[in-house]
Amino acid sequence: MKFTRTLILAATLIIATGAARATTSELTLAGNTSGFFDGGAAGTNVSLLGLNYNGTTFGPSTTVGGGLSLGGGGSNDLGKFTLTGTPATYTGHTFGLQVLFTVPTGISGGGGTTVSALFTGQVASLGNGFLHIDFDNTPSVFNFNDGTNSGSFSLTVNDMDINPGLTNSVSGLILANVSPIPEVSSFLPLGLVLGMVGAAEAFRRRRLAQAA
Repeated sequence: MKFTRTLILAATLIIATGAARATTSELTLAGNTSGFFDGGAAGTNVSLLGLNYNGTTFGPSTTVGGGLSLGGGGSNDLGKFTLTGTPATYTGHTFGLQVLFTVPTGISGGGGTTVSALFTGQVASLGNGFLHIDFDNTPSVFNFNDGTNSGSFSLTVNDMDINPGLTNSVSGLILANVSPIPEVSSFLPLGLVLGMVGAAEAFRRRRLAQAA
């Protein structure tokens, strides 16, 4: 009986260890951005009147606590705007931001390699030469399986103000929910222990039956 209890305890420890390793929230991401105005051709350097957008490459960067901030004054952003020249009327124009993820691989809809998301923003003049871009803040959600980890992550692009004569970074937030894919070999010890538990229990019952 003590032997059976010991095996059951060992099985419980293995299950608990596996559960502790089953979930992690850290994910490495990388990609690049491009943009376009008013439905035109996308590029890494596009302009509308005196407003210029330069696309960029971001990452590889790893989430911390399941989150990753892009932009906000840092170099790891979603591209940059500069506003120069004579103040013009921008209200009514639109800007499309294309974000292409190259890492992680195995993203659903990306052919196992890359996948892109489109965020549309409404451009508006604020007066004194300042501009505001009101992006659609609906998160784009991606599911992935790269052979080592699986899960999902989302990207939200923040609204932004653009100051004349300054470089203004496009910022966003990535949230990730990731789980490692268990290896087949990791199940073998548990199966062995459970088999031993069953054999020990059967042996114990036979001993009880013979004693009776």
